Amino acid sequence: MPNTGIAELALAIGLLCSFGATEVRAEATDQAALARALEAAGATLEDGLEAAVPVGRPISAKFEIAKGRLQLSVYTATGEGYAEAFVSTSTGVLMATEKMTDSEDLEAAAEQKKAIQPATTTLAAATARRALTFALPLLVFCSGTSRAESFHRLSGAQIRTQVTGKVITDGTHWRETYAPRRKLFVEEMGHSASIGSWRIDGDRLCKVRPGILNECYEHWIAGDRVEFRLGEFPPLEGFLRTDRNK
Repeated sequence: MPNTGIAELALAIGLLCSFGATEVRAEATDQAALARALEAAGATLEDGLEAAVPVGRPISAKFEIAKGRLQLSVYTATGEGYAEAFVSTSTGVLMATEKMTDSEDLEAAAEQKKAIQPATTTLAAATARRALTFALPLLVFCSGTSRAESFHRLSGAQIRTQVTGKVITDGTHWRETYAPRRKLFVEEMGHSASIGSWRIDGDRLCKVRPGILNECYEHWIAGDRVEFRLGEFPPLEGFLRTDRNK
C-alpha cells in the first residue's frame, strides 16, 4: 500500500472517532505486524466503507490481524439490526456478511450508530473530502468525550502567540512550521515538502496550501497537545514544539 493509503487509513480512523463518540474497534494486536501487513494491502478503509453500503449504513470499520492474516471488516446498521461486512484487503470487494448476534458486539454497534446519527455526510464521503496525513494510532480506542474535557479552545490572539515561530507535528508522519510573516512550511511522509501560508480569522487558524488545502480550524490545546477542529470532521492531533525540537 502506498503512503497515501496509510494516510487514508489513519484519517478514516479519526473520522470514526469524531462522529460523536464513535469508537474504533480494535484488539490488542502487535502494531508492528499490522503496519507490515498494511504495506501490502491494496484496499483502504474508505474502500471498505463504500463496499459495505449494499449491506447497510456503515457505522465503523477496522483493519486487524485475525488468525495470522490481515482482515478488513465494517459494522453496518441494517433494517433488521446490525451486520458485519468482510471486505477483501487486496481488491476492496465485499466478500461476505454476517448478522450480529453477540451481545457485546450488538451493544457496541448500537452506541456507534447513535453517535453518527447527527452526521450530515457518510463516513466514506467525509474520508474522501479530507485526505490529510494523520498520526497512525491504529490500535487505540477513541474516547472523544473524555479527550475533549481536557482541551480548551484558544482565541485568535492566543493562537497567534502560541504558533508563531513554532512547530506542530505528530512526531513521525507530518510536521508544520508556522514561520513569521505567515509562512507555513509543511513536511509529510511520502510527499514532497510544500510551502503555504497561515493567518488568523477571528478565533480560527487558517491554513492555505495551493491546490491542496484551504481551511480554517478551531485551535484547541491541552498542555503541549494540539487539536485542529473543523465542524463534524475529526480533529487533526499533534504536539507543539519549538523549531529546533524535531
